[in-house]
Amino acid sequence: MIFIKNRRYKPIYKKFLALRQNVLNSDKFFLFNRRKWKNLISQLERLQKKYPQEYKLYDHTLYFLPKYSNSFKNNFRYNLRLKQRLKLVYSKLLKRYLKKHISSILTKNNLNKTQKNNSLNVLEFFENRLDVILYRSYFVPSIKIARQLILHKHITINKVLVTNPLKKLKVGDIIEISTKFHKKIAQKIQISEFHFIPPKYLQINYKTFQILIVSKLNKINSSILYSFWFDLPTFAKCFKN
Repeated sequence: MIFIKNRRYKPIYKKFLALRQNVLNSDKFFLFNRRKWKNLISQLERLQKKYPQEYKLYDHTLYFLPKYSNSFKNNFRYNLRLKQRLKLVYSKLLKRYLKKHISSILTKNNLNKTQKNNSLNVLEFFENRLDVILYRSYFVPSIKIARQLILHKHITINKVLVTNPLKKLKVGDIIEISTKFHKKIAQKIQISEFHFIPPKYLQINYKTFQILIVSKLNKINSSILYSFWFDLPTFAKCFKN
């Protein structure tokens, strides 16, 4: 079962106007012609021309101390932006789904006295899923399309057909995509304006379109997962019981 809001489709890109950031590194922004997109597009174009090959690495396990830490309004806005970014990246996960699993992770860690690994365990909960790993390999432009490929029986793990997008993977698993989509994936990668840097815990073969999980997630190989700094400790604290 996929935990997605069951409601009429609304354009997901409208949420990027409030965030003022290209969270998903999508090329579609540069094709929009309406006036409301001009400020965001011009800002993204300036950054792309100024820093064409610059990559920012973040330690997502560190806390951020805001300048106005005693302001309830600023703290609420900051926490809201964190939740909105994660929902955009992981394709509209329900709040009750997040609260249930994140609170269980924190409770388990507290019982085992491993509070220092809370943020990494929360990140590992999201990143070990099959649909997310397909997205991190840049074979698909979004997690939503990755789920469609899985549900339509085009993905295999260790030569076994899989139809569960939320399946957890482990070190040594090999993911393969149906040969029907190899040409489309290659064309998409070639015409994209963004530079791809796959995570270090994945070994990707762009000729055979296979993904091998070579290691576990840690502070070093998780620094490239987002194009922005994601405050995981604060995010996990938002869903703590």
